Amino acid sequence: MSTTKVGEYGGRLCNQIFRLFSVSILAKKHNLHVNYILNRYKSIRDLGIILYSSDTKKEGVCKSLDDDTMLQIYNSNEKIGSLNVKGKSCFQRKSCSDLIFENIRSDESKKSIINKNPYKDRYNNNNDCCIHVRLGDVRSWNPGVLYFCKVLDDLNFDKLYIASDSPNDPIVKEIKNKYENSEILIKNEIETIQFASTCKNVVLSHGTYSGIIGYLSFYSNVYYCKVNTVGWQPVGPWKDKDKLPNCKPGKWIGIELPETTEKFANARGAICKEDLYPGEWRRADGWAG
Repeated sequence: MSTTKVGEYGGRLCNQIFRLFSVSILAKKHNLHVNYILNRYKSIRDLGIILYSSDTKKEGVCKSLDDDTMLQIYNSNEKIGSLNVKGKSCFQRKSCSDLIFENIRSDESKKSIINKNPYKDRYNNNNDCCIHVRLGDVRSWNPGVLYFCKVLDDLNFDKLYIASDSPNDPIVKEIKNKYENSEILIKNEIETIQFASTCKNVVLSHGTYSGIIGYLSFYSNVYYCKVNTVGWQPVGPWKDKDKLPNCKPGKWIGIELPETTEKFANARGAICKEDLYPGEWRRADGWAG
């Protein structure tokens, strides 16, 4: 009899969600017992995200789990007893993130997440917009003011909320000064995700913190920066989510700007395409996400 042990291997809150929820998906599919060893478990539960584990251990082969094998294991007919989770696996390739997106928006998961949200009465009940401006240690990879303004200029909203890890940054100040009825959203990392995901319109940066806001925005129009490469992470978490069944009733809308595309394409180290990772593993997510 065996069990799967999974802990924290780098990255902040939402990198952990991508990693642990990937394990949970496979555990549920193959009825595996999992021991989730991590400090972030309470935070993930506070979001209402269900991490599956069978009550009993089972016999079977131990499969090595990483970005390359996730889909193979999911579709496998083998008798699997446990998983050996490779430490630096991010599960952010398009094939992996599609599976995460569809499962985190399943009826069971969606109900649990909504029930845990203290702002759940706002779902389908506001005309607000929330933008997440990811700056901090990856400021150079922010899509830029032009991207956010292109989206905002085409929207009619009652209130604009700006969530950022760097609320005093000139980019944030420029956006706030341009739009009336705007304010900096001051909440903790969990409440920020919960509140932002209830807004009618949600505008994302890159980073998995932005990604999770978008994934949990079940009824929102979600806007993302559509580029082919981001130098510090794959673009898979955003690409073509509008084509997945569980995207509805919300919308997933890619915004493409020549200036932004050129910026990322020409930047040094911009090698991180859909199914590639930069050579250096970076702790680039979570509240700063």
